[in-house]
Amino acid sequence: MASTNKTEALGLSQFIDTDKPTWRGDYNGDMRKLDVRAQEDTSKFNSMETRIKQAETTVDADHKVVAQIDQKIGEAESRAKADAASQVAKCYDDLFNKVSDRYTKAQSDARYMLKNSATPDVCAVIVGTSNVVQGKWPTLMCRAMGITEKNFAVGGTGMVNGANNFSVQLNRAIADGSFNNNDVKYVIIADCGNDAMANNDVYNGLVSLISDAKRAFPNARVVVFSAVWAWSNLHSLLKSKNGLAVCLGTMQEVCGNYGAEYVGTEFWCLGYSKYFTDGEIHLNSTGDTRFATLAGNYLQYGNEPVAVSTNYRVGLSGLNHDSNAPLTLRLNGGIVSLSGIVESGGSAIGDGHDWGMVPEWAAPRCSVNLQSTGGPDGRTSIVTQVHANQHIQSWTGFTGRVQVSGTWSIL
Repeated sequence: MASTNKTEALGLSQFIDTDKPTWRGDYNGDMRKLDVRAQEDTSKFNSMETRIKQAETTVDADHKVVAQIDQKIGEAESRAKADAASQVAKCYDDLFNKVSDRYTKAQSDARYMLKNSATPDVCAVIVGTSNVVQGKWPTLMCRAMGITEKNFAVGGTGMVNGANNFSVQLNRAIADGSFNNNDVKYVIIADCGNDAMANNDVYNGLVSLISDAKRAFPNARVVVFSAVWAWSNLHSLLKSKNGLAVCLGTMQEVCGNYGAEYVGTEFWCLGYSKYFTDGEIHLNSTGDTRFATLAGNYLQYGNEPVAVSTNYRVGLSGLNHDSNAPLTLRLNGGIVSLSGIVESGGSAIGDGHDWGMVPEWAAPRCSVNLQSTGGPDGRTSIVTQVHANQHIQSWTGFTGRVQVSGTWSIL
């Protein structure tokens, strides 16, 4: 008979005292269970062994892949190092080639002028007459502007005049090694006075000056200051063919055609006796200060002043000034204006009476008719003229008061 109890895992027989086991039934059944379980375990073991071998094969393959990866990484590192070394070598060669195409410090010092750090970079090259030499207004102007003055002006010269004319002066400036031509900001050509007095045709000379200056000093403004003109003796120089008026007209034309700046300076100090030494054509220290101020203002700010003189009371002969309206003239941009009232003082003034003289700088180039009315009724036209010889003259007799006005150009 079957056992009362069974084992938990395989269900094998567990007998008690009252059980009656049988060999064929209980024993053989238990043996069959053990045999089946042994077969199952053997099959599982074999399957596990197969999987282990497969895993080992996979691991071996992975090791080979890792080795290949390591090899490729090593090859990439080698190529990168080789490329980097090649690039560094190329950069070094390029740098060497560039550096080898440069001057050494010693070569540069020997070839080029050493710049004085205390000297301003900006220069002004000056050519001109005795009114323009170093120590005159250009020196004051450059000092005020904070630029270096390179003055080559020589007295008694002009664009044509003299062995040291303006072209010679400019060539000296071009060849001068004490400054860099590229640092020149201004080339100033000043004062045609000597050329005007010598009746010189300045056209070709000024053309050459402007062209040479532009070529030699590429960064510079070429500025032509027309003339430095004295208190006296202006009109007498205008009677010649190539006097001041002709020079000024020529200079304006050339500057316009060849790209230079023209500045009409001939009247800047005219009409002020305080700016000139008595009897001379040269500016005194006060005149140099005025001219330097006006020139500097033009160069820095573009201000070109209209020259206006002080009021000048005409000295009369045989006539009196009206106390409220004395006969006075003044200069305004090259135009002289004369106005005022004169009185005969109870005496009759005859035909051709000489009233007195205007200053030399204010005399016209030829006789000018003035607007004059007066006499007892105050409406009589009094024929009056101012002449090139400075004299004012009336051609109609009169008594009483005469009101006078007139304008003329001094060029």
